Amino acid sequence: MKAKQGNFIYQEVQQIGEDDGVINFETYIEQNIWKFRINMFLCGLINNTGYVVVSTSAQNLAKSFKKEDLMSAFNFQLFNLFVNWHGHIECQDIYKNPTQDKDIHHAIIINSRFYNNCILVRNIYFTLSTTVEFEWAFYVALIGAAICGCMQSFGETTMLGYCKSFSSSLIGLWASGTGFAGIFGAGFYLTLSSINLSDFYIFLLLSPLLIVYYVSFSWLENTRSQFQFQSQVQGQKLDINATMNEGLINNDDSTNNKEMTIANIKLVFALAWKLSLNLGLVYFFEYFCLVSWIDRANPKKDNGSFLERKAYPTLTMSYQIGVFLSRSSLEIIKIPKVWILTIIQGFNWIGWGIIAIGFYYGAFTVSIYFQIILMIWVGLMGGASYVNVNYLVVYGEQIPRDKKELCMNVNSITNNTGVLLATICALIVSNFWLVSK
Repeated sequence: MKAKQGNFIYQEVQQIGEDDGVINFETYIEQNIWKFRINMFLCGLINNTGYVVVSTSAQNLAKSFKKEDLMSAFNFQLFNLFVNWHGHIECQDIYKNPTQDKDIHHAIIINSRFYNNCILVRNIYFTLSTTVEFEWAFYVALIGAAICGCMQSFGETTMLGYCKSFSSSLIGLWASGTGFAGIFGAGFYLTLSSINLSDFYIFLLLSPLLIVYYVSFSWLENTRSQFQFQSQVQGQKLDINATMNEGLINNDDSTNNKEMTIANIKLVFALAWKLSLNLGLVYFFEYFCLVSWIDRANPKKDNGSFLERKAYPTLTMSYQIGVFLSRSSLEIIKIPKVWILTIIQGFNWIGWGIIAIGFYYGAFTVSIYFQIILMIWVGLMGGASYVNVNYLVVYGEQIPRDKKELCMNVNSITNNTGVLLATICALIVSNFWLVSK
């Protein structure tokens, strides 16, 4: 009875709105938009920085382990466990016990994401490159990369689903943050490695970002959960937090999500398979370029010009610049026909294959400056596909609200499957065809 009464009051509070001097959450976001934008941007930035640094350093790490033809294994380890982690592990007890205390509920949300980012920092920033002199260090580094990939993926899918509780403009800021992580991570590594700082200290210097992530996400969650809709209802002030404690926790939009079951996955996939397929193909094409073609076209050198010695991280950073620009473009242009981006990325993949094969067989070489431009273009297509597919899922009418977070999980499984297949193919190409000379 209390829950029904609470639902009625909650709806009445939402309907009162600004006419009676009450500020709803959307209005509050608009009034404090830059605070929300900055914190959402920082969450996206820090969530993706770890795996960007690992990807950028992969060629150098592989060479330091004397396993150049296994360079792609670092990227393989970044993604090979993703499928096992795409479950709704947070808030399952909340679904079963919706009347439990709100503070416990929100602590679960914060702690689950924060704990996973703790693991990311602990296992990547401190494990990679700490034992290079030992023969088994290569496999220790791969384990660290695997954990990094899992945690990045978990943070990404939960945060994208979480974005439905906020203004639609904020998903663009999250995407922009993940895009800038590419520039920041690749640029950070490229700059410090150019002054001969060891990989260990490069990773170590990134660890304070964990504190920034915690502060930013905590602010977003506390603001969302503690914001009070106040109104005069029968002469009394209504506090939405108190109402939620009366049994309205199920109305919390951030946790009202379908569980990951086979039946629900089939339902969501039937609704969004075209979006998932396009995203998966785009990621296959671009990551094949990243982990195979540009590496085979630009083997690691110890002498020559700066761009010749740092060709791989430079091209990786060029790709990330394109990703950042296109992931930040949502407020300027939206591309609902995402299949166009997939076709263009397919042609990019063919072009890069010609460059790599031509270099390997000595037929021709392509200027590094042209390669930089081409990699920026590849990044533009990949970032545009990512941000537009996610926007269509989170804010489109095609997917019911309680299935959006699950759909993000399914989409992420699909695109990471594309990355996984690209990396497996890259390992085959590097070890059985375009083998290091």
